[in-house]
Amino acid sequence: MFKTQVLILYVSDICNLNCSYCIWPKEKEVMISKNKHIREFIENGRYFENIRKNVDTSYIKQLDLWGGEPTMNFDIFIPALKKHLNMFSSLETLSFSTNISKHFTLSNIIKFIEKFAPYYKLDIQLSLDGPPFINDEDRLGSSSKEISENIFEFSKFLQNFKYNNNVHTDIKSTISARSMHKLADESNLYDYFSFFDSCWDKCQTPFAMSFVFPGDYSQENGFEYAKITNNLLYKWPKKGIKFKHIRIPYEDQNVLHIARTLEAIMRFKRRIYSGEFIATSVCSVGDRRIAIDVDGNFRICHGVFFFYDELKSQHDMYMNYLKHNVIATSKMDKLRLLHNSVGIHNNVEFRIAYHQALATELVLSGQISRIYLKNKALLNMLAFVTSRHHCISDNITYTGDMMLIDASYLKLLGNGAFELISKYLGSKYDI
Repeated sequence: MFKTQVLILYVSDICNLNCSYCIWPKEKEVMISKNKHIREFIENGRYFENIRKNVDTSYIKQLDLWGGEPTMNFDIFIPALKKHLNMFSSLETLSFSTNISKHFTLSNIIKFIEKFAPYYKLDIQLSLDGPPFINDEDRLGSSSKEISENIFEFSKFLQNFKYNNNVHTDIKSTISARSMHKLADESNLYDYFSFFDSCWDKCQTPFAMSFVFPGDYSQENGFEYAKITNNLLYKWPKKGIKFKHIRIPYEDQNVLHIARTLEAIMRFKRRIYSGEFIATSVCSVGDRRIAIDVDGNFRICHGVFFFYDELKSQHDMYMNYLKHNVIATSKMDKLRLLHNSVGIHNNVEFRIAYHQALATELVLSGQISRIYLKNKALLNMLAFVTSRHHCISDNITYTGDMMLIDASYLKLLGNGAFELISKYLGSKYDI
């Protein structure tokens, strides 16, 4: 039986949007059929019974709810979860991400908060990519104006809600290759941050910029990202341009990613002895969380819920490795795992070496800056940082092989942006 402190639940297979960068299959008939299966299992109780059979639920401290758009099944999931909460005796936090694009999604979010915020911490991510020229062209079926109004209404609700201290929210803006091209224009970039400044004025909700990952970035996108980075780190500070809640991508995060990698390795070794299943790999968020589908089958993470049939052999090969090399059930297992935990260190080293080799090939083929041939330390640092953003499930999903990585992220960082960031960090931390 798996032990994990964080478990991802597959709550919905349907979404009301059709985002251009989303890898979720959008065939209407398929979505409806799969979502019908989920709803049947939630309603007849088999959904939570399958969790009970396969997971030590007394150990779980956090449940992450994923879809599709998870709120679209909240009408039946909320009462079902409330009914089965006694399974999760150590539960502290519930989290989910929502597009909050329509009033019905807002209504379902409020119902969820009213039911669970009195007893648990809630971590809610609100998806809004930016002003209309960014959001409305990527998040098809949504309106930046309507999402913003829903967020403002949501903020007003929280201000008057008795347990609002238990609810944490943030806005996530996702940048695609298309929107990267738009933001390379300095006036558009200024309008982008001004937009989120106005959101902060109205609802005091912080936002973070993220990228489609692995994405389909070209060398041109790399040049564009370098322009964005130069504006954020050098040009605008000299001009005195400031925003209330600017989050500079990859400024301090590079240092944070390194620290997370090292800390995750040590945490992995510490927790093995307690017999806890910690993660499927070291990934960009520190630990790759285990997921379970409606039929009680484990998945590497939420990223492979919908591609399982097509990638079954690669996925099951890795899950079999986990069951035999990560789950400790006896003292002998713990001793064996302490010995084998060097494997995660070897995996990290392998990924870095792979990124070094791929980066070198990209330099020689003229797709990233030649500075990485001259400066090996910078090449090693680039490989280290980019390897943090690749994991087994991403590789399986995007390349079909657990060990074969995608090159687009190296193109994004390796054409000027990473050099500017490294220079900035060097001056800031005197390194």
